[in-house]
Amino acid sequence: MPTRVAAPGLAAALAAACVAACLLAVVLVSNGNAWSSTGVRDLPVDVVIGITFPLCALLVLAGAAPVCTVAVLLLGSGTAAAAAALGTAVAAVADGASAGVSFAVQLQGFIWVPAFLPIVTVVPLVFPDGRLPSPRWRPVLVAAVVGIVAMTVGTALHPTPFVGATTLEKPVTSAAVAGPFFVVGAVLSMVSMALALTSLVLRWRRASGLVRRQLTVLLGAVALLAVDVVVTSFLAWPLSTVVQAVAVALLPLAITLAITRHRLYDLDTTLRRAITGVTLAGCLAGLYLTLFALLGAVLPAGGATASVVAAGLTGLALQPLASRLGRAVDGWFYGDRAQPQVVLASLAERLRGATTPDEVTEAVRATVAEHLRLGSASADLLVGPHEVDDVEAGHEVLPLHHRGELVGRLVVSPRPGERGLDQQDREVLEVVALQAAPAVAAVRLAARLQRSRELLVSAREEERRRLRSDLHDGVGAALAGARLQLESAQDRVDDQVAGRMLAAAVSAVSEAVDGVRHATDDLRPPALDELGLARCLNLLCERMSTPDVRVRGDVGPLPALGAAVEVACYRIAAEALTNARRHARASRVELCVQASPEAIRLRVADDGQGMPATTRSGALGVESMRLRAEEVGGMLEIDSGDHGTTVEAELPIMEVT
Repeated sequence: MPTRVAAPGLAAALAAACVAACLLAVVLVSNGNAWSSTGVRDLPVDVVIGITFPLCALLVLAGAAPVCTVAVLLLGSGTAAAAAALGTAVAAVADGASAGVSFAVQLQGFIWVPAFLPIVTVVPLVFPDGRLPSPRWRPVLVAAVVGIVAMTVGTALHPTPFVGATTLEKPVTSAAVAGPFFVVGAVLSMVSMALALTSLVLRWRRASGLVRRQLTVLLGAVALLAVDVVVTSFLAWPLSTVVQAVAVALLPLAITLAITRHRLYDLDTTLRRAITGVTLAGCLAGLYLTLFALLGAVLPAGGATASVVAAGLTGLALQPLASRLGRAVDGWFYGDRAQPQVVLASLAERLRGATTPDEVTEAVRATVAEHLRLGSASADLLVGPHEVDDVEAGHEVLPLHHRGELVGRLVVSPRPGERGLDQQDREVLEVVALQAAPAVAAVRLAARLQRSRELLVSAREEERRRLRSDLHDGVGAALAGARLQLESAQDRVDDQVAGRMLAAAVSAVSEAVDGVRHATDDLRPPALDELGLARCLNLLCERMSTPDVRVRGDVGPLPALGAAVEVACYRIAAEALTNARRHARASRVELCVQASPEAIRLRVADDGQGMPATTRSGALGVESMRLRAEEVGGMLEIDSGDHGTTVEAELPIMEVT
């Protein structure tokens, strides 16, 4: 289970003590002009760890979240590093041995191990939620802890003298004991570090969303630390120490930002300001130490002059650095809220390629979600006023008005941990709504026009079906009956004049019958009403199949369809089969028609030579198929190449009227 900290006040006091110890160490070494001593070359690294790790631990603990294991590790490492820094400083400026100095020498010789190793062996195992990836990683955790303990004992007892103002020996040493402990600790630490990093990579590969983004942040910091290890081996002191200190400081900052930014804790304004302060303190400390180390090596006056000059230059950098960090942290939590022009430019770019209602609403949603980092966002076209009230609790609605008409709405939710949108959020969202409203109105009008077009086409085809039925069953039947009566009368009349008149009447009625038949056939394919769409398509495949070109039909059960969809499906299938048979030089053509509750899906595929790109986009037959699909609110796609041609159409199922 994740570790909980029962006394946040105790943690804050410990962090304050760590910072004070590190600052005291810097003061002691500076006043003693001991920066050139061999024993203090790694002191800047200990100081950076002793300051940044405890402060970052406090930020993680401030959310009172259940995943405090990482914070405890940061606090422990920072405490050990602060002790190492203070012990090193005391030993560096001492001019002789004493009980306190001997303790400091002994302490600084081993306390750096628990200051650094847990961060590279234990933290990767439990990040970001304070739990192991699975129980099978428990032996790795045990090996890491044993390795840290063995390494600590080995370095503590190793008879390595400290070189400061004078050379000081450790009071307690044993080379015979230190050697085995050091070897065992080093081996276990290296193996556990490799396995811990492996677990981190495996977690990253398997994770998604929030956890994956958190792991990415830490992996980036670990990668930079690995590069630092290689680079510092080629750099001379003090530059190598400065680079190492900066790289090490990135680890707690990455951990803190990953946890706080992704809302494992609900952060308030105070905590965000604390992040700015911690980062600023770390940057100023690193800048001061860098300048002090460089100036101390250059200026002949020694440490006092270097300290004053470094402090002055660091003070000059305070205001611009604080301003930049403030904007960076604000951007980390709020996105581009402080830069509305960036949000509007992104929205304009997305809207430029949006042509459908879904694309426009997605462009608005993605812009708001990405640039303002809100909890959620959606944009809707409004058909009726009743939709305005359909909003989940905790969400806020911004209306989209165009020329005085409500055309849509932008629905957003606050960031996690926030009770609602603040004034700055509202101002940016209002500007976004002003720019998005015309685009939403345009696609709304286009959608209405398309819907009107579909209704007109549907009404036209339904009227044609009704007219054909009326002509065929009414006028056609009446004329056929009249022709039969005239023919019967003609057979019973002996008068030649009357016979010629009846013959002319029979001929005229026959022409009228043929005219009615042609008119009904032109209104609508007669087989659709006589046999149904499925049977018509199967007969179409049978009629077009030849010994050279095999046409196979696979038409599933079809529901009752509107007249417009029936005609469109039949005409598209006929045109696609005709093109495949005449122009594709195919040996096999397949027609597949399937129905779902929402649409009819038609597919015609051949194994021919394909069609040129110009034919795909501009041929009369292709445009006719595409127009028929669009008229009923459907879509048509053509895929053609050396493998053959595939025509796919999706037609919505219209209500039968």
